Amino acid sequence: MNDPKTITLTAGSSNKTFSNRLIIFKSSNNAKYIELYFDDPSDPASDGAVITWEPAVVDPISYTSGKKIECYTDIPNKVMTCSWTGPIESGGTVELGQIIAKLTSDNKLTLNLLAKTTSSASTTIGSSLGMCDESGTRYFYTLLGVQKYEAPFYSTAAFGLKEDTKSKNIGSCTNTYNYGYFNINANPNATDSTKYFAASGATAPSSDYPSTSEVDALLTQEPSVATVNAINVVFKSTDTAP
Repeated sequence: MNDPKTITLTAGSSNKTFSNRLIIFKSSNNAKYIELYFDDPSDPASDGAVITWEPAVVDPISYTSGKKIECYTDIPNKVMTCSWTGPIESGGTVELGQIIAKLTSDNKLTLNLLAKTTSSASTTIGSSLGMCDESGTRYFYTLLGVQKYEAPFYSTAAFGLKEDTKSKNIGSCTNTYNYGYFNINANPNATDSTKYFAASGATAPSSDYPSTSEVDALLTQEPSVATVNAINVVFKSTDTAP
């Protein structure tokens, strides 16, 4: 409906006013499933769109009740941010998480993910890491990537798993698997996960790939551990089913 609404986003403390909203309820029990707020996407001054949904409303067996996902598209700044409370899926290992994708001025797509594991998952991870285990509170997954936004989409990525820290390390040990290099022409005949994998290591296969320093720069950008710890995804309105 055309019904302007000002809401506070999970992905930031500032309020945004959207011109339209759409709310979807489950017909069998009137439970709220989706809230969508949006502006005209052709308007350069648009605040974009934000959608919040609770997967368990339509599939309570596979998903955990009360856990929600929110994605916000910031059109002027070419940024999309998704945040979630979890575990989203039954038996999942991630308690809170956020991923930020941004199209930069030099036509590259950056990917920045940080996810906090559950208490039980952190215990299991610590046991499996052996001498690399740490004495913090929770393990956080980190995934960083930079992709040239044109075919064949040369990409450089790094990951890490460390307690209470955004890092490329694995626990207290150096992650010897970093960095990974990908493009859509890497292994055209492959039918598994190696299809786009080109190589790994500190040196790229060629100068076509984004530099490792570009990837490392994402470590100091959002999301941070403090941001993820503060995530609380909720529906924005008190509207009930008609």
